[in-house]
Amino acid sequence: MRLHPFFTPGLAIYSYLVFDEEAKKGALIDPTIRVEAYLDFAAKEGIEICHILETHVHADFCSGAAELKAALRGKPLIHCSAMGGSVWLPAYADQQVYDRTQIQLGKVRLEARHTPGHTEEHLIWLLYDEKRQTSIPELAFTGDLLFVGSVGRPDLAGADKQELLMQELYNTLFERLAVLPDHLEIFPSHGAGSLCGKQIDDKNESTWGYEKLCNPHLKKQEYAAWRACLLEHMPAAPDYFFRLKQSNLLAPPQKKEEPLPQMKSGEEIRQLEGPVCFLDVRSPETFAAAHLPGSLNVPFSSPEFPLWAGMLLPPGEKIFLILDRVQDLYPVIKILQLIGIGIDQFTYCLFSSLDGKETFSSAPILEIPSLQEKKENFYILDVRTPLEWQTGYLANAHFIELALLPQTLKKLPHNMPIAVFCRSGNRASLAASYLRRCGFRDVAMVRGGIKAWQRAGLPLQTD
Repeated sequence: MRLHPFFTPGLAIYSYLVFDEEAKKGALIDPTIRVEAYLDFAAKEGIEICHILETHVHADFCSGAAELKAALRGKPLIHCSAMGGSVWLPAYADQQVYDRTQIQLGKVRLEARHTPGHTEEHLIWLLYDEKRQTSIPELAFTGDLLFVGSVGRPDLAGADKQELLMQELYNTLFERLAVLPDHLEIFPSHGAGSLCGKQIDDKNESTWGYEKLCNPHLKKQEYAAWRACLLEHMPAAPDYFFRLKQSNLLAPPQKKEEPLPQMKSGEEIRQLEGPVCFLDVRSPETFAAAHLPGSLNVPFSSPEFPLWAGMLLPPGEKIFLILDRVQDLYPVIKILQLIGIGIDQFTYCLFSSLDGKETFSSAPILEIPSLQEKKENFYILDVRTPLEWQTGYLANAHFIELALLPQTLKKLPHNMPIAVFCRSGNRASLAASYLRRCGFRDVAMVRGGIKAWQRAGLPLQTD
C-alpha cells in the first residue's frame, strides 16, 4: 500500500491518492478542481484511479470529483455519502455510500464510517492493508471531522442545524470513534489556515491516540462545557462557503482548457459594461499610491490570497485583475486557486498599460507614530480573527472580523476617519479598499499593523 498527499496552498487543502502497488489501482480522496497533479502522479506511477471518494459536501472549495472523472474519460466511480438523505447527495455521485460501505483496491480495503457533526452526511474512510492485517485498520482519512489539533466546525449548514450538528459532533467524537485503535494514523483534509476548524495544526498527520491526549476538543467533559470551548473564538465563515456548498451539491464547474485571458487596454476598460469588480493584486503600498477607483486590494503575495479574496469579492460581478507584471497572472489564477473557490470568469490588465486617460485614486497609509499621537481622532477598526484579537488590541479599538465586514457596515461611522488594523497590513488594505468601495471616504490602513505597534513598544490591552 502507498499513500501520496497533495497540498493546495492558500486554502490549506489535503487530497490523498491511495493505491495498491501490485494491482496498480487507486482511489483519490477529496480532490480539488486542480486535477493536473493527480493525473501526472498517477501516470508516472502507472496507477489507474478507479475510485473518487468524497468525505462530505465541501463548503470551502470546488470539488474536483466531476473534473477528475471527465479527465479520466469517465472511468472512475464517484462515491458520495447518502447518510444525510437526498438533500445532501451530490447530483454527480455514481455510488451512494452508507455506513460500512467497502471498496477494494487489490489488497487495500477502504471502509466508510458515518461520522456526522461537521455535516450531517460526513464520512471518514478507514484503510485496511490486508497484506499486514485484515481486521485492524491502519489509517483513516478523516475529512473535516478531525484535524491535527482541532475538529471540524458544526456551523456551516446554517443556524437552524447548528445545535443538532453540535450534538452529533459530540457523540461522534466520544462514542462513534471510541472503538478506533490508538495506533490509527489520521490524515485530515485540511491543515493550518483553513476556516473549517479553529487553530488547526500545520501538520497533515497524527494518530488517534495522540489526538485523544493532546487535542483540546477531545477532552471528555460535560456537553455544555465542551460546546462553549469549541465555539469560543471560532472564526467567522465567509459567505462564499454557503454558495460553494450549494454549487458542490449540483455540479461543480468543470475547468475548461482555455488559454489565459487576453490583456485589456485602458480603452477597453472604459468600455466595460455591467457590474465589474477591479481586483488589484499589487502590494498595499503600490496600490495606495494609485489605483482605479473602487478597486479591492488583495496582495497576491499573501498565502491567504484566495481565502481573503473570497470573503469580500461581490458575487455575480465580473472580476478584472490589475497586475504589476504579466508574469503574475499564472500564479494568481492557477497556483493561488481563484478557480478553486469558483472564481473562473475574469480578465486582466497591467497597471502600467493604462494610457493615462483614467482617473486614479490614492489611499492614505497611517504610520504608527501619527496614529499614536492622534488615536482619539480615529475610529480604530481591527479586522483580525477572534483569537488574534484576544492576544492584544489597542485601547478603544472596535473589532469586526474581516469575513463579517459586509454584514456590519451599518455599525461604522461616516463622520470620522477610520484607521484599519490587522496583523501586518495586508488584510487592512483589503478592508480599507472594501470600505471605500462601499462609500466610506476617509479610510486608511495602518502600515505594519499590530506587529508594527508592538515593535514600537506601545501597549496593548487583553481581556
